[in-house]
Amino acid sequence: HELFTVRLVESMLYDLLEHSPFVHSEMLIKIPHLKPGTSEQAHLFVGLWKLVDNTKPVRPLVDTISQEQDITGLATEEQSLLAEVTAFGIQSNWIGKTLLISGRVRSGLWELAPSKSNEVQQILHSSQKHSVGPMDVISTGKTWGGTQGLRNMRICLSKLDKVSMIDLSNGIVVVEPGVTQGRMSDLLRGTGWYLPVTGSCVHTSLIGNALDGGLTSRGLRIGQVLGVEAIEWNGANIVKTGVLTSKGVMHGYSGPTGAQADSFIFGRRGVVTRMAFALQRLRNYTAIGSGMVADESALKKAFALYDEGLLSWFQTRVATPGDPILVMSLVGRTREELEEKIALVDNDLNGCLFWTGKSHDANELTMRGEEAADFDRNPLVNDAWLYLVGVPSCSRHHHVLGVTSCGEAPIVGETANGFELLAFAAPMDPTIICMLRDKLCAAANNYWYPTLSITITVTPMVIYPTMYFLVWATWDNPACSIGKPAAKSFLDLVRLIMAKAHCPPCRYHDTAMTERRSKL
Repeated sequence: HELFTVRLVESMLYDLLEHSPFVHSEMLIKIPHLKPGTSEQAHLFVGLWKLVDNTKPVRPLVDTISQEQDITGLATEEQSLLAEVTAFGIQSNWIGKTLLISGRVRSGLWELAPSKSNEVQQILHSSQKHSVGPMDVISTGKTWGGTQGLRNMRICLSKLDKVSMIDLSNGIVVVEPGVTQGRMSDLLRGTGWYLPVTGSCVHTSLIGNALDGGLTSRGLRIGQVLGVEAIEWNGANIVKTGVLTSKGVMHGYSGPTGAQADSFIFGRRGVVTRMAFALQRLRNYTAIGSGMVADESALKKAFALYDEGLLSWFQTRVATPGDPILVMSLVGRTREELEEKIALVDNDLNGCLFWTGKSHDANELTMRGEEAADFDRNPLVNDAWLYLVGVPSCSRHHHVLGVTSCGEAPIVGETANGFELLAFAAPMDPTIICMLRDKLCAAANNYWYPTLSITITVTPMVIYPTMYFLVWATWDNPACSIGKPAAKSFLDLVRLIMAKAHCPPCRYHDTAMTERRSKL
Protein backbone atom coordinates (compact mmCIF):
# COMPACT_ATOMS: atom_id res chain seq x y z
CA HIS A 1 0.00 0.00 0.00
CA GLU A 2 2.79 2.42 0.95
CA LEU A 3 4.86 1.55 -2.12
CA PHE A 4 1.80 1.97 -4.35
CA THR A 5 1.16 5.43 -2.88
CA VAL A 6 4.76 6.48 -3.50
CA ARG A 7 4.77 5.28 -7.10
CA LEU A 8 1.39 6.83 -7.89
CA VAL A 9 2.35 10.25 -6.59
CA GLU A 10 5.76 10.00 -8.25
CA SER A 11 4.21 9.22 -11.63
CA MET A 12 1.69 12.06 -11.39
CA LEU A 13 4.24 14.67 -10.41
CA TYR A 14 6.79 13.46 -12.93
CA ASP A 15 4.37 13.80 -15.81
CA LEU A 16 3.18 17.18 -14.58
CA LEU A 17 6.67 18.62 -14.23
CA GLU A 18 7.91 17.17 -17.49
CA HIS A 19 5.35 19.26 -19.38
CA SER A 20 5.95 22.36 -17.28
CA PRO A 21 6.65 25.45 -19.46
CA PHE A 22 9.04 26.92 -16.89
CA VAL A 23 12.83 26.70 -17.19
CA HIS A 24 13.28 26.14 -13.47
CA SER A 25 10.61 24.32 -11.52
CA GLU A 26 10.36 22.58 -8.20
CA MET A 27 7.55 20.84 -6.38
CA LEU A 28 7.21 19.57 -2.87
CA ILE A 29 4.28 17.68 -1.44
CA LYS A 30 3.58 16.28 2.02
CA ILE A 31 0.98 13.51 2.31
CA PRO A 32 -0.35 12.38 5.72
CA HIS A 33 -1.23 8.68 5.85
CA LEU A 34 -1.32 5.66 8.14
CA LYS A 35 1.47 3.11 8.09
CA PRO A 36 0.20 -0.18 6.58
CA GLY A 37 -1.33 -2.51 9.16
CA THR A 38 -0.92 -0.01 12.00
CA SER A 39 -2.60 3.03 13.46
CA GLU A 40 0.65 5.03 13.39
CA GLN A 41 0.44 8.41 11.72
CA ALA A 42 3.17 9.14 9.16
CA HIS A 43 4.05 11.71 6.54
CA LEU A 44 5.28 11.07 3.02
CA PHE A 45 7.50 13.78 1.53
CA VAL A 46 8.03 13.84 -2.23
CA GLY A 47 10.32 16.43 -3.80
CA LEU A 48 10.86 17.00 -7.53
CA TRP A 49 13.08 19.43 -9.45
CA LYS A 50 13.44 20.57 -13.04
CA LEU A 51 16.81 22.29 -13.21
CA VAL A 52 17.20 23.39 -16.86
CA ASP A 53 15.02 23.53 -19.95
CA ASN A 54 14.79 20.56 -22.34
CA THR A 55 16.04 18.25 -19.62
CA LYS A 56 14.20 15.36 -18.06
CA PRO A 57 13.43 16.13 -14.42
CA VAL A 58 15.32 14.09 -11.86
CA ARG A 59 13.50 11.27 -10.14
CA PRO A 60 11.94 12.39 -6.89
CA LEU A 61 13.53 12.03 -3.50
CA VAL A 62 11.07 10.09 -1.35
CA ASP A 63 11.36 9.88 2.40
CA THR A 64 8.80 8.38 4.74
CA ILE A 65 8.88 9.80 8.26
CA SER A 66 7.11 7.63 10.81
CA GLN A 67 5.56 8.50 14.14
CA GLU A 68 8.55 6.80 15.79
CA GLN A 69 10.70 9.59 14.37
CA ASP A 70 8.35 12.03 16.06
CA ILE A 71 7.76 14.63 13.36
CA THR A 72 4.60 15.50 15.26
CA GLY A 73 6.87 17.12 17.84
CA LEU A 74 7.89 19.70 15.24
CA ALA A 75 5.98 22.91 14.81
CA THR A 76 4.37 23.51 11.43
CA GLU A 77 7.14 25.95 10.51
CA GLU A 78 9.81 23.38 11.46
CA GLN A 79 8.12 20.70 9.37
CA SER A 80 8.13 23.06 6.39
CA LEU A 81 11.81 23.84 6.96
CA LEU A 82 12.70 20.14 7.18
CA ALA A 83 10.84 19.39 3.98
CA GLU A 84 12.45 22.27 2.12
CA VAL A 85 16.06 21.55 3.05
CA THR A 86 15.51 17.86 2.24
CA ALA A 87 14.19 18.94 -1.14
CA PHE A 88 17.40 20.86 -1.74
CA GLY A 89 19.35 17.63 -1.25
CA ILE A 90 20.70 18.46 2.21
CA GLN A 91 20.87 15.36 4.38
CA SER A 92 18.59 15.22 7.41
CA ASN A 93 18.72 12.51 10.07
CA TRP A 94 16.49 11.59 12.96
CA ILE A 95 18.59 11.28 16.14
CA GLY A 96 16.68 9.29 18.75
CA LYS A 97 16.68 9.68 22.50
CA THR A 98 20.34 9.80 23.48
CA LEU A 99 22.49 9.47 26.58
CA LEU A 100 25.14 12.21 26.39
CA ILE A 101 28.63 11.68 27.73
CA SER A 102 27.77 14.13 30.52
CA GLY A 103 25.18 11.68 31.81
CA ARG A 104 22.22 13.80 30.68
CA VAL A 105 19.49 12.29 28.55
CA ARG A 106 18.59 14.29 25.47
CA SER A 107 15.27 13.86 23.72
CA GLY A 108 15.12 13.00 20.02
CA LEU A 109 15.62 15.66 17.37
CA TRP A 110 16.12 16.22 13.66
CA GLU A 111 19.70 16.88 12.56
CA LEU A 112 20.52 18.78 9.38
CA ALA A 113 23.95 17.81 8.01
CA PRO A 114 25.24 20.21 5.33
CA SER A 115 28.48 19.32 3.54
CA LYS A 116 29.30 22.79 2.14
CA SER A 117 29.09 26.33 3.44
CA ASN A 118 26.50 27.27 0.78
CA GLU A 119 24.26 24.51 2.18
CA VAL A 120 24.61 26.07 5.62
CA GLN A 121 23.55 29.35 4.09
CA GLN A 122 20.56 27.66 2.44
CA ILE A 123 19.46 26.18 5.78
CA LEU A 124 19.68 29.56 7.48
CA HIS A 125 17.87 31.26 4.62
CA SER A 126 15.08 28.66 4.75
CA SER A 127 14.81 28.94 8.54
CA GLN A 128 14.40 32.71 8.15
CA LYS A 129 11.79 32.17 5.46
CA HIS A 130 9.75 29.80 7.65
CA SER A 131 10.25 31.86 10.84
CA VAL A 132 12.19 29.13 12.62
CA GLY A 133 14.39 30.61 15.35
CA PRO A 134 18.13 29.95 15.72
CA MET A 135 18.84 26.23 15.97
CA ASP A 136 21.40 24.41 18.08
CA VAL A 137 24.68 24.04 16.17
CA ILE A 138 27.36 21.39 16.75
CA SER A 139 30.66 20.78 14.99
CA THR A 140 31.46 17.12 15.68
CA GLY A 141 29.21 16.83 18.74
CA LYS A 142 32.04 15.61 20.99
CA THR A 143 32.66 18.65 23.20
CA TRP A 144 31.39 18.16 26.74
CA GLY A 145 29.87 21.61 26.93
CA GLY A 146 27.79 21.03 23.80
CA THR A 147 24.13 21.76 23.42
CA GLN A 148 21.66 19.60 25.30
CA GLY A 149 19.07 19.36 22.52
CA LEU A 150 16.69 21.93 23.95
CA ARG A 151 15.32 22.52 20.45
CA ASN A 152 13.68 20.08 18.05
CA MET A 153 16.25 20.65 15.28
CA ARG A 154 19.98 21.22 15.09
CA ILE A 155 22.71 21.71 12.50
CA CYS A 156 25.69 19.32 12.48
CA LEU A 157 28.81 20.67 10.71
CA SER A 158 31.00 17.55 10.89
CA LYS A 159 30.94 17.15 7.08
CA LEU A 160 32.62 20.55 6.68
CA ASP A 161 36.06 19.08 7.36
CA LYS A 162 38.51 20.87 5.06
CA VAL A 163 41.82 22.35 6.17
CA SER A 164 41.86 25.47 3.99
CA MET A 165 45.43 26.53 4.77
CA ILE A 166 48.52 25.61 6.77
CA ASP A 167 51.01 28.51 6.73
CA LEU A 168 54.22 27.30 8.35
CA SER A 169 55.98 30.61 7.65
CA ASN A 170 53.60 32.71 9.74
CA GLY A 171 52.25 29.92 11.96
CA ILE A 172 48.59 30.07 10.90
CA VAL A 173 46.04 27.35 10.10
CA VAL A 174 42.54 27.82 8.68
CA VAL A 175 40.02 25.03 9.26
CA GLU A 176 36.34 24.15 8.96
CA PRO A 177 34.24 22.92 11.92
CA GLY A 178 34.70 19.22 11.15
CA VAL A 179 38.51 19.34 11.59
CA THR A 180 39.41 17.64 14.87
CA GLN A 181 42.21 18.07 17.39
CA GLY A 182 43.61 14.66 16.47
CA ARG A 183 43.72 15.39 12.76
CA MET A 184 45.49 18.73 13.21
CA SER A 185 48.00 17.16 15.58
CA ASP A 186 48.82 14.53 12.96
CA LEU A 187 49.17 17.14 10.20
CA LEU A 188 51.60 19.27 12.22
CA ARG A 189 53.77 16.42 13.48
CA GLY A 190 57.40 16.97 12.52
CA THR A 191 56.90 20.58 11.35
CA GLY A 192 58.23 22.26 14.51
CA TRP A 193 54.80 23.80 15.13
CA TYR A 194 51.84 22.69 17.22
CA LEU A 195 48.35 23.92 17.96
CA PRO A 196 47.77 23.83 21.74
CA VAL A 197 45.09 21.26 22.55
CA THR A 198 42.30 21.43 25.09
CA GLY A 199 41.51 18.76 27.65
CA SER A 200 38.80 17.38 25.35
CA CYS A 201 39.38 14.22 23.36
CA VAL A 202 40.96 13.44 19.99
CA HIS A 203 37.65 13.62 18.13
CA THR A 204 36.59 17.10 19.25
CA SER A 205 36.39 20.02 16.84
CA LEU A 206 38.95 22.83 16.99
CA ILE A 207 36.21 25.37 16.33
CA GLY A 208 33.82 23.67 18.74
CA ASN A 209 36.47 23.81 21.49
CA ALA A 210 37.03 27.52 20.84
CA LEU A 211 33.34 28.39 21.00
CA ASP A 212 32.83 26.22 24.09
CA GLY A 213 35.48 27.99 26.18
CA GLY A 214 38.11 25.23 25.94
CA LEU A 215 41.36 25.80 27.86
CA THR A 216 44.76 24.92 26.37
CA SER A 217 48.26 25.06 27.81
CA ARG A 218 48.47 28.53 26.23
CA GLY A 219 45.21 29.85 27.65
CA LEU A 220 41.67 29.87 26.29
CA ARG A 221 41.57 28.61 22.72
CA ILE A 222 39.32 31.45 21.64
CA GLY A 223 42.21 33.77 22.50
CA GLN A 224 44.25 32.03 19.76
CA VAL A 225 41.69 32.78 17.03
CA LEU A 226 43.06 35.07 14.30
CA GLY A 227 40.01 35.20 12.05
CA VAL A 228 36.42 34.04 11.64
CA GLU A 229 34.21 33.34 8.64
CA ALA A 230 30.55 32.93 9.55
CA ILE A 231 27.04 33.17 8.17
CA GLU A 232 24.63 35.29 10.17
CA TRP A 233 21.27 33.84 11.17
CA ASN A 234 19.39 35.66 8.40
CA GLY A 235 21.29 33.54 5.85
CA ALA A 236 22.12 36.62 3.80
CA ASN A 237 25.23 38.08 5.43
CA ILE A 238 28.64 36.36 5.32
CA VAL A 239 30.99 37.85 7.93
CA LYS A 240 34.79 37.67 7.64
CA THR A 241 37.13 39.00 10.33
CA GLY A 242 40.85 39.11 11.09
CA VAL A 243 43.16 37.31 8.66
CA LEU A 244 40.18 35.91 6.74
CA THR A 245 39.14 39.33 5.47
CA SER A 246 41.39 38.83 2.44
CA LYS A 247 42.39 35.84 0.33
CA GLY A 248 46.07 36.15 1.21
CA VAL A 249 47.65 36.13 4.65
CA MET A 250 48.50 39.69 5.65
CA HIS A 251 51.38 40.74 7.84
CA GLY A 252 50.29 42.93 10.72
CA TYR A 253 46.95 41.17 11.07
CA SER A 254 44.61 42.34 13.79
CA GLY A 255 44.97 39.32 16.06
CA PRO A 256 42.43 37.95 18.56
CA THR A 257 40.74 41.31 19.19
CA GLY A 258 40.11 41.98 15.52
CA ALA A 259 38.91 38.40 15.02
CA GLN A 260 35.73 39.22 17.03
CA ALA A 261 35.41 35.53 17.85
CA ASP A 262 33.59 36.20 21.12
CA SER A 263 30.52 37.44 19.26
CA PHE A 264 30.00 33.97 17.75
CA ILE A 265 30.15 31.99 21.00
CA PHE A 266 27.27 29.49 21.15
CA GLY A 267 25.84 30.81 17.88
CA ARG A 268 24.98 34.25 19.24
CA ARG A 269 25.62 35.94 15.90
CA GLY A 270 25.48 33.09 13.41
CA VAL A 271 27.11 29.84 12.29
CA VAL A 272 30.91 29.73 12.02
CA THR A 273 32.10 27.94 8.87
CA ARG A 274 35.86 28.65 9.11
CA MET A 275 38.38 29.82 11.70
CA ALA A 276 42.04 30.80 11.59
CA PHE A 277 44.25 29.83 14.55
CA ALA A 278 47.73 30.86 15.66
CA LEU A 279 50.24 28.01 15.92
CA GLN A 280 52.98 27.79 18.55
CA ARG A 281 56.63 26.84 18.14
CA LEU A 282 57.53 23.49 19.68
CA ARG A 283 60.75 23.50 21.72
CA ASN A 284 63.07 20.55 21.16
CA TYR A 285 63.01 19.19 24.71
CA THR A 286 60.28 19.07 27.35
CA ALA A 287 60.24 17.99 30.97
CA ILE A 288 57.24 17.14 33.15
CA GLY A 289 57.50 17.44 36.90
CA SER A 290 55.12 16.49 39.69
CA GLY A 291 55.23 16.94 43.44
CA MET A 292 53.17 17.67 46.52
CA VAL A 293 52.08 21.24 47.27
CA ALA A 294 51.29 21.19 50.96
CA ASP A 295 51.16 24.86 51.84
CA GLU A 296 50.97 28.42 50.58
CA SER A 297 54.74 28.94 50.59
CA ALA A 298 55.26 26.09 48.09
CA LEU A 299 52.64 27.56 45.79
CA LYS A 300 54.30 31.00 46.02
CA LYS A 301 57.54 29.41 44.84
CA ALA A 302 55.72 27.84 41.88
CA PHE A 303 54.25 31.24 40.95
CA ALA A 304 57.70 32.85 41.17
CA LEU A 305 59.27 30.17 38.95
CA TYR A 306 56.44 30.66 36.43
CA ASP A 307 56.94 34.45 36.40
CA GLU A 308 60.69 33.99 35.87
CA GLY A 309 60.04 31.80 32.83
CA LEU A 310 61.53 28.64 34.31
CA LEU A 311 58.12 26.92 34.27
CA SER A 312 56.32 27.10 30.93
CA TRP A 313 53.08 25.76 32.45
CA PHE A 314 51.82 24.44 35.76
CA GLN A 315 48.65 23.19 37.37
CA THR A 316 47.60 22.40 40.92
CA ARG A 317 45.30 19.43 41.14
CA VAL A 318 43.46 17.87 44.06
CA ALA A 319 41.04 14.93 44.10
CA THR A 320 39.09 14.82 47.34
CA PRO A 321 39.69 13.34 49.74
CA GLY A 322 43.41 13.79 49.08
CA ASP A 323 46.35 16.19 48.98
CA PRO A 324 46.98 18.76 46.22
CA ILE A 325 49.52 17.86 43.55
CA LEU A 326 51.60 20.27 41.46
CA VAL A 327 52.17 19.27 37.81
CA MET A 328 54.57 21.48 35.84
CA SER A 329 56.33 21.76 32.50
CA LEU A 330 59.78 23.02 31.49
CA VAL A 331 61.06 23.43 27.91
CA GLY A 332 64.48 23.94 26.36
CA ARG A 333 66.16 24.20 22.98
CA THR A 334 68.85 21.75 24.09
CA ARG A 335 69.00 19.01 26.68
CA GLU A 336 71.66 20.98 28.57
CA GLU A 337 69.40 24.04 28.82
CA LEU A 338 66.57 21.85 30.06
CA GLU A 339 68.78 20.21 32.72
CA GLU A 340 69.85 23.64 34.00
CA LYS A 341 66.20 24.69 34.41
CA ILE A 342 65.33 21.45 36.19
CA ALA A 343 68.18 22.00 38.65
CA LEU A 344 66.96 25.53 39.47
CA VAL A 345 63.35 24.38 39.90
CA ASP A 346 64.35 21.36 41.98
CA ASN A 347 66.35 23.66 44.26
CA ASP A 348 63.18 25.61 45.14
CA LEU A 349 60.64 22.77 45.02
CA ASN A 350 62.28 19.88 46.80
CA GLY A 351 60.93 16.38 46.31
CA CYS A 352 59.59 16.78 42.77
CA LEU A 353 59.94 13.99 40.23
CA PHE A 354 60.88 14.86 36.64
CA TRP A 355 60.44 13.09 33.33
CA THR A 356 62.33 14.39 30.29
CA GLY A 357 62.30 13.68 26.58
CA LYS A 358 62.22 15.02 23.04
CA SER A 359 59.07 17.02 22.41
CA HIS A 360 58.22 15.25 19.16
CA ASP A 361 58.42 11.73 20.59
CA ALA A 362 56.43 10.84 23.69
CA ASN A 363 57.88 7.32 23.62
CA GLU A 364 61.27 8.75 24.65
CA LEU A 365 59.89 10.22 27.87
CA THR A 366 62.06 8.87 30.69
CA MET A 367 62.25 9.54 34.39
CA ARG A 368 65.19 11.57 35.62
CA GLY A 369 67.09 10.89 38.82
CA GLU A 370 67.93 8.05 41.15
CA GLU A 371 64.28 7.18 41.72
CA ALA A 372 63.79 6.19 38.07
CA ALA A 373 64.15 2.50 38.82
CA ASP A 374 61.33 2.59 41.38
CA PHE A 375 58.70 4.56 39.45
CA ASP A 376 56.86 4.00 36.19
CA ARG A 377 55.35 6.82 34.20
CA ASN A 378 51.88 7.44 35.67
CA PRO A 379 48.78 8.32 33.60
CA LEU A 380 48.66 11.90 34.91
CA VAL A 381 52.22 12.58 33.74
CA ASN A 382 51.59 10.86 30.42
CA ASP A 383 48.45 12.93 29.72
CA ALA A 384 50.22 16.14 30.77
CA TRP A 385 53.09 15.36 28.39
CA LEU A 386 50.75 14.78 25.45
CA TYR A 387 48.72 17.88 26.34
CA LEU A 388 51.80 20.11 26.38
CA VAL A 389 53.21 18.96 23.03
CA GLY A 390 49.86 19.34 21.22
CA VAL A 391 48.68 15.72 21.20
CA PRO A 392 45.09 15.18 22.44
CA SER A 393 44.19 12.11 24.49
CA CYS A 394 40.97 10.23 25.24
CA SER A 395 42.21 7.77 27.85
CA ARG A 396 41.67 9.90 30.94
CA HIS A 397 38.07 10.73 29.98
CA HIS A 398 37.23 7.11 29.28
CA HIS A 399 38.65 6.07 32.64
CA VAL A 400 36.96 8.80 34.69
CA LEU A 401 33.56 8.55 33.03
CA GLY A 402 33.53 4.80 32.51
CA VAL A 403 32.77 5.08 28.80
CA THR A 404 34.27 3.77 25.58
CA SER A 405 32.90 6.58 23.40
CA CYS A 406 33.89 10.24 23.40
CA GLY A 407 30.53 11.61 22.34
CA GLU A 408 26.90 10.64 22.12
CA ALA A 409 25.71 7.05 22.38
CA PRO A 410 22.18 5.64 22.04
CA ILE A 411 20.66 4.69 25.37
CA VAL A 412 21.27 1.02 26.11
CA GLY A 413 21.76 0.51 29.80
CA GLU A 414 22.61 4.02 30.95
CA THR A 415 25.75 2.66 32.60
CA ALA A 416 28.11 5.55 31.86
CA ASN A 417 29.19 7.82 34.67
CA GLY A 418 27.69 11.27 34.89
CA PHE A 419 29.49 14.55 35.49
CA GLU A 420 28.99 18.24 36.11
CA LEU A 421 31.64 20.94 35.98
CA LEU A 422 32.06 24.64 36.74
CA ALA A 423 34.90 26.97 35.79
CA PHE A 424 35.85 30.33 37.26
CA ALA A 425 38.47 33.04 36.81
CA ALA A 426 40.52 33.85 39.92
CA PRO A 427 43.42 36.28 40.58
CA MET A 428 47.02 35.08 40.16
CA ASP A 429 47.62 35.40 43.87
CA PRO A 430 48.90 32.37 45.83
CA THR A 431 47.17 33.47 49.04
CA ILE A 432 43.76 33.79 47.36
CA ILE A 433 44.25 30.57 45.39
CA CYS A 434 45.09 28.58 48.52
CA MET A 435 42.19 30.12 50.44
CA LEU A 436 39.68 29.27 47.71
CA ARG A 437 41.13 25.81 47.18
CA ASP A 438 40.92 25.05 50.92
CA LYS A 439 37.33 26.27 51.11
CA LEU A 440 36.31 24.16 48.10
CA CYS A 441 38.10 21.09 49.49
CA ALA A 442 36.35 21.53 52.83
CA ALA A 443 33.00 21.77 51.04
CA ALA A 444 33.86 18.72 48.93
CA ASN A 445 34.67 16.66 52.03
CA ASN A 446 31.19 17.43 53.38
CA TYR A 447 29.65 16.03 50.19
CA TRP A 448 31.86 12.97 49.88
CA TYR A 449 30.08 9.73 48.97
CA PRO A 450 31.51 6.47 47.63
CA THR A 451 29.71 7.17 44.33
CA LEU A 452 30.82 10.80 44.02
CA SER A 453 34.28 12.03 43.02
CA ILE A 454 35.31 15.69 43.14
CA THR A 455 38.41 17.11 41.43
CA ILE A 456 39.66 20.72 41.55
CA THR A 457 42.31 22.04 39.16
CA VAL A 458 43.86 25.52 38.98
CA THR A 459 45.77 26.56 35.84
CA PRO A 460 47.23 29.89 34.57
CA MET A 461 45.34 31.36 31.61
CA VAL A 462 48.70 32.57 30.13
CA ILE A 463 47.65 35.62 28.12
CA TYR A 464 45.46 36.88 30.97
CA PRO A 465 46.69 37.61 34.54
CA THR A 466 44.18 35.15 35.97
CA MET A 467 43.88 31.52 37.04
CA TYR A 468 41.39 29.04 35.61
CA PHE A 469 39.52 27.27 38.45
CA LEU A 470 37.89 24.06 37.20
CA VAL A 471 35.68 22.06 39.57
CA TRP A 472 34.58 18.56 38.52
CA ALA A 473 31.97 16.36 40.13
CA THR A 474 31.55 12.85 38.70
CA TRP A 475 29.37 10.00 39.93
CA ASP A 476 29.23 6.32 39.16
CA ASN A 477 25.98 6.32 37.24
CA PRO A 478 23.72 9.08 35.84
CA ALA A 479 20.72 7.34 37.37
CA CYS A 480 22.37 7.22 40.82
CA SER A 481 19.95 8.50 43.47
CA ILE A 482 22.75 9.77 45.72
CA GLY A 483 25.63 10.96 43.55
CA LYS A 484 23.70 13.22 41.21
CA PRO A 485 21.79 15.26 43.85
CA ALA A 486 24.94 15.43 45.98
CA ALA A 487 26.90 16.82 43.01
CA LYS A 488 24.21 19.41 42.34
CA SER A 489 24.16 20.56 45.96
CA PHE A 490 27.95 20.73 46.08
CA LEU A 491 28.20 22.80 42.89
CA ASP A 492 25.54 25.21 44.17
CA LEU A 493 27.77 25.74 47.19
CA VAL A 494 30.79 26.19 44.88
CA ARG A 495 28.94 28.96 43.04
CA LEU A 496 28.23 30.68 46.33
CA ILE A 497 31.85 30.44 47.55
CA MET A 498 33.25 31.79 44.27
CA ALA A 499 30.62 34.53 44.04
CA LYS A 500 31.52 35.78 47.53
CA ALA A 501 35.17 35.90 46.39
CA HIS A 502 34.12 37.92 43.28
CA CYS A 503 35.41 35.19 40.95
CA PRO A 504 33.17 35.09 37.86
CA PRO A 505 32.34 31.99 35.81
CA CYS A 506 34.52 31.81 32.69
CA ARG A 507 32.74 29.17 30.64
CA TYR A 508 30.38 30.92 28.33
CA HIS A 509 27.29 28.82 28.97
CA ASP A 510 27.53 28.95 32.76
CA THR A 511 24.90 31.60 33.52
CA ALA A 512 23.59 29.70 36.53
CA MET A 513 25.68 31.69 38.99
CA THR A 514 24.36 35.08 37.91
CA GLU A 515 20.81 33.76 37.69
CA ARG A 516 20.95 32.30 41.19
CA ARG A 517 23.01 34.99 42.89
CA SER A 518 20.06 36.77 44.53
CA LYS A 519 18.56 33.44 45.58
CA LEU A 520 21.80 32.28 47.15
